This record gives sequence, structure tokens and C-alpha cells, in this order.
Amino acid sequence: MISEKGGFLVMGKQFNLQRFADESVTNGSGDVIVTVQNSAETLLSGAVVSVVVDGSTITVSTGTDGTTTLDDLPAGTQTVTAAMDGYTTNSAEVTVESGDTVSVTITLSAVAASAVTTVIAAVVSELSDLTNDAATQAVNEVIADLENEIDTTSSLWVKIRNNMEKSVLVAIKTIVISTLVSALTDKIEVYLNKVLANEVSANK
Repeated sequence: MISEKGGFLVMGKQFNLQRFADESVTNGSGDVIVTVQNSAETLLSGAVVSVVVDGSTITVSTGTDGTTTLDDLPAGTQTVTAAMDGYTTNSAEVTVESGDTVSVTITLSAVAASAVTTVIAAVVSELSDLTNDAATQAVNEVIADLENEIDTTSSLWVKIRNNMEKSVLVAIKTIVISTLVSALTDKIEVYLNKVLANEVSANK
């Protein structure tokens, strides 16, 4: 029997259809498919995915395809968190719908290990010293060759030319060496950091 207010009368009690529908949505549950990737959009296997429900933490891990599923989460807004060694932890909010499955992607940023970073800094410093020594020796050898040719040649032109070149080299020796060292060590540091980034990406 239908009442005037839009409900059913069952054994003398009113059964409100709208209230039942609202409670069904509120109290229902749904599934969330979580994909975890790095900043290069490489899928991450073994990432720990968690969500807190009624004070309890539900934890799952991503498979080889970088995905995992959180089953039967209460309908409503849920905060899903992903974590993995070597990466920053990140979270995303997702709206769970009763009886439905939704998807969310969480991106983690790689963090260089401090020990590796320290090694790179030490290597760059040592290479800088070695480059400085090598550049200094190279310039000094050029100056020595010019002086030797000045002492042994009978050509006035060669003596004048070599003396001019020697004077220029002596004057700018420090600048030349520092420029060489800076250019080489900068390139080496960039290369080492690229190697580190590729290594981290490959291991994850």
C-alpha cells in the first residue's frame, strides 16, 4: 500500500524508499584500482599502498604491472597513500562509489640516496684537482716548448712570435686552467647525475 508521502505501508509501518536509497549509497562499498608510477611514468612494482578505514590501516602492494586493488572500501572520499623505498611518499583522494570500481594514479618522485650523492661530490672534487694538475702541466709544457725553441732557433721571427705566445700564456695561464677545470668538472657532474637517475629508475 502506498502512502500519500511516497512510502510503503508494511504491516502498519511506513517504509520510506528515498531514505532506503540514501542509506544504501552511504553504507555501501566499492573498489579502488590504484596505479603507482614514477615521474617518468614508469610503473612501480612492490609499492606499498594503504588507506585508513575506521581507524584501521589496510595495506596492499602493487604487482609487476604497478597496480593493485583496494576492495570493499566504504563509499565516500578516501585518502589512498603510496610509498616505496627510494621515493617520496604521496597520497591522493578518491571518491568511492557504492557498488562501483574507480581508478586512481599516484606518482612518486625518486630521491637520490645521500650516500651516493656524497660519493658523486667526492668524485667531482677529486677530478677537479686532477684536471687542474693536468691543465697546469699541459700549459707549462707548452711554455717550456716555446722557451726551448727560442733558445735554439736562429730565426728572429720565431723568437719574437714565441716570446709573444709565451707572454700571453703566462698572463692568462690561471684563467685558462680554471676555465678548463670548470668546464670539465661540470660535464662530469652532469654525466654522473644522469647515471645515478638512470640507475635509480632501473632498480625501481
